[in-house]
Amino acid sequence: MEKQTISFRQAVCILVVFVVGNSAITGGVTELEQDSWVALVLSQVFVLPILFVYARIIQLYPQLNLYEIIQIIFGSFFGKIITALFTWYAFHLSSIVIRNFTVFFQITSLTETPLVIITLILVFVSVYLTRSGVKILGRWALIVFVIYCAIILSTFAILTADMDISSMMPFLSHNTINLFSGAYKLFTFPFAESVLFLAIADSIRKQDNPYKFYFGGVLFGGLLLLLILLRNILTLGPFLNKSYLYPSYNVIRVIDIMNSFFRTEEFIAVNFVLGGITKISVCFLAAAKGLSSLFHLKDPLKLVMPIGLSSGALSCILFPDAMAMFNFWTIYQVYVIPFQIILPVLIWLGGEIKTRFSKKQNEMEQSSS
Repeated sequence: MEKQTISFRQAVCILVVFVVGNSAITGGVTELEQDSWVALVLSQVFVLPILFVYARIIQLYPQLNLYEIIQIIFGSFFGKIITALFTWYAFHLSSIVIRNFTVFFQITSLTETPLVIITLILVFVSVYLTRSGVKILGRWALIVFVIYCAIILSTFAILTADMDISSMMPFLSHNTINLFSGAYKLFTFPFAESVLFLAIADSIRKQDNPYKFYFGGVLFGGLLLLLILLRNILTLGPFLNKSYLYPSYNVIRVIDIMNSFFRTEEFIAVNFVLGGITKISVCFLAAAKGLSSLFHLKDPLKLVMPIGLSSGALSCILFPDAMAMFNFWTIYQVYVIPFQIILPVLIWLGGEIKTRFSKKQNEMEQSSS
């Protein structure tokens, strides 16, 4: 398969859209009501060290993807085990995101449409985007990024008249433990999920600074989520914002402009799904590259269709109902620790040790010659 590269701007846009993804419709809400925004800001602080780890891995091994780096550091046996774990995580996350959006559509608009039909539409669109290559994915993310920014800023401006600043009071009414718990929840979903971007790191140009696009993409995505969260709290109030399953969808319904022509919330909901398709596509690509590495296949894109169909099938049986899906996030915070924290840190430390050992060995060879 011919290796494709993406520009710095496209890399940032992929990360921004990946982060916002399905978080846009849930609005980054936590159990902290009016203090949810504080938890979101704290989560941005928490994620900085792990973003350094992700970016440093790319810097140590430029133009290699996650699985190639794992094989170099851990060898064939342990490398395959770690590769299999990341491949599963990418596959499982794609199923979760697909289910998020199918449930969203079933609850808000397509109430009579079978789950499998919505699933197949999402899967086929995501498969087509993934098989088009990472360069097309980068261009797609750039367009979705512009749409996201336009929607978030315009709805924020339009809803200003309906906002109530008193909804932010009382400030810091929750204790430190609850604030840190809410921040950790947002750390795991969605910010540290950006670990999967390492799977397409071989498409990054060598001259692009990994720290800049990793920090820039994830933190700008966090800023967009903060605007969404503040908009929702100020418009709906903290209690309603926490009560709604999809507060971002409900807050748009407050807008009554052009209601005689079309339903504004449906139009904007479809646009937010574009971000979900981007996230699903990144997961498909990460899973395909992982399987390709495990079985020594040359073209991972040929695996995208079976991965997509399998992921869609898993998403249909993953949760018995919507409440089980939302309750799963409590388990998810623990489940992702190896993928988002432990294994990346081990890869980083192993990379540092191996790189320094190689440098010393080269120096010794040069001095002896």
